Amino acid sequence: MKSIIKRILPKYLITIIKGIIDAHWGCYQPFKGVILNLNDLPGKQKYNQLFFTDQHLARWSNIAVKHTSNLINQNEGKFIAPCVKVDLDLLPLLISTQEKEQSVLDWGGATGFSYLPTKFGCLKKLKKYVIIESSDCCKAGENMFDDNSLIFSENIPNEEFDIILIGSALQYAIDYEQKLRELSAVNKKWFLFTKLPAGENPTYISTTGSEYLLEKRDPMYIFNVYEIIKIMEKLGYKLVFKGAAGVLNQWKFEPKYRVERYCNLLFEK
Repeated sequence: MKSIIKRILPKYLITIIKGIIDAHWGCYQPFKGVILNLNDLPGKQKYNQLFFTDQHLARWSNIAVKHTSNLINQNEGKFIAPCVKVDLDLLPLLISTQEKEQSVLDWGGATGFSYLPTKFGCLKKLKKYVIIESSDCCKAGENMFDDNSLIFSENIPNEEFDIILIGSALQYAIDYEQKLRELSAVNKKWFLFTKLPAGENPTYISTTGSEYLLEKRDPMYIFNVYEIIKIMEKLGYKLVFKGAAGVLNQWKFEPKYRVERYCNLLFEK
């Protein structure tokens, strides 16, 4: 379709259209508002442990299935799988550096968003990969995979894992410090955060339309990165890697609240 359009339309017109599309995306503001106190969040009573209602969780599983199916179709059978992005998917690299088979607990891993880059990018065998998600996502994920090493669960298992992964999910946990304590209790060594919305700003709550739920505005935390590091240090971890990930579109925010990019953090116990 794109090739047909390029043949039909003049080059200058294609350039103008592309510029309009880029400008529209640049003006799109997914984040709105700064809430420093959880108790000031409008409609706080409708949330339980997560910043999601039951209706959102049910809808999320359908969107997650579509996204995962697209990734499978795009990457299955390819020697170099395009879903293995070095800037976000650090898990395959971490596993590849370990001598022994690794077990992974992926909290908030949807229907295998981070499992797929590991499956397609890591040449070392996994001992076990457990995804903690809502019941809808767990059921959907179980129907998509027949891998013996992959397990979906609604609860954190009472066993130890070599690696804990939180991929762009901690911001939806209302009591995020307690969630980190729960996860660290079953962790042997590595704790990896990818696409964490954190910077040198104070921690606050904002609302956003995510890349998959653009018409919705759900609350989420924007963290102070040093607060997260301090929490992890209290839990017995040392920060061994820090890096930047994708861009947050917050150019209209005051500088003290603005976060330029998501970050990746790797801790060792």
